Amino acid sequence: MREDVIAAPFFEALADDAFAVQRCGACDRAFLPPAPVCPHCHAADVDWERTDARGRLYAFTELLRTPPNFDEPAVVGTVVVEGVRVLAPIDAPYDALSIGDPVALVPTDGAGDHDRGRWADAPFFTAEPRPDAE
Repeated sequence: MREDVIAAPFFEALADDAFAVQRCGACDRAFLPPAPVCPHCHAADVDWERTDARGRLYAFTELLRTPPNFDEPAVVGTVVVEGVRVLAPIDAPYDALSIGDPVALVPTDGAGDHDRGRWADAPFFTAEPRPDAE
């Protein structure tokens, strides 16, 4: 199965202002990136589910030098949502963040000059600090 077809429900959820993860029907674990089989137990019984995308900041860093067409500096981090670690840009100053902060993954405009292939016009997401996220 083509990767862009597997990812379609993820980007469709973002277009509906939602966030989605895949969940395995056999072991009940959530996962991303999208795959035709569960990376945990290798079952093919996987489906998409939308989530409120609330989680905690697992790790973060400030990039002082970024690839072409990305803002400098940029704050990025790993957010744990539904047990899944998601790498995301963070919409907050580096100095205002702490490991374990409650955050939410929020759909945003995916515009930019970097190559996103078939999904160039699709929305993307950022992590935003949310004191009410958990």
